[in-house]
Amino acid sequence: MHAVVIPAQFNDKSAARSELDGLVSRISNMPGFIAGYWVAMPGDRGTAMIVFDSEDAAQRYVVSVRSGPPFYSMNLGNV
Repeated sequence: MHAVVIPAQFNDKSAARSELDGLVSRISNMPGFIAGYWVAMPGDRGTAMIVFDSEDAAQRYVVSVRSGPPFYSMNLGNV
């Protein structure tokens, strides 16, 4: 198994919460997806850990995040 860990900084925590269901749905349908964990931390920070069954599947996810549209309510750190 391989995981992608993504630090996040929220511009609007309430908007991020409302977008989470759609985000989880899209990610959980990706090939190789095993599990995802999203954690809101104090202040405007958070972390996501997405677990895949192979390094190849994790790398495909990273490519999709880097090439996709920006999130409206959070800025992702290095993926």
